[in-house]
Amino acid sequence: MAQELSASHGVEIVSVFYSDYHKKPLVYPNHAAAIKTFENFRKLSMQEQFKTMVTQLEVIQQLKTEKLEELQKLREKNKRMELTIKLHKMKIEDFSIDMINLEDLNDWIYVMREYLKEIKETMKARVNKEGSISNIS
Repeated sequence: MAQELSASHGVEIVSVFYSDYHKKPLVYPNHAAAIKTFENFRKLSMQEQFKTMVTQLEVIQQLKTEKLEELQKLREKNKRMELTIKLHKMKIEDFSIDMINLEDLNDWIYVMREYLKEIKETMKARVNKEGSISNIS
């Protein structure tokens, strides 16, 4: 876990694990790097030391928060993709207001706007291709 945190967040991390089953502690990344990190830490003022210390629980909570935010964004993106697919499958003559769930109204509005943008772009491209001078905006 320390290796992933060090790589993903670009911070200097040292981990020392003690076990009843081993005589020597397990040190990440290695003994020399751990000593150097601890020496650098000692050189900091007490206030700076306090700011830079984090517990494993704090790190896990921060990672959890980040992952939950990513998950929420993915859920929103997937919801919009589902609505877009549903919109493409519907025929205009089959459409009724009953098909729209009020909880999804904002997502539907977003999807419809994006769909209308695509239609306008397609129309502009065809007009430019045919050389017409219509007002499409």
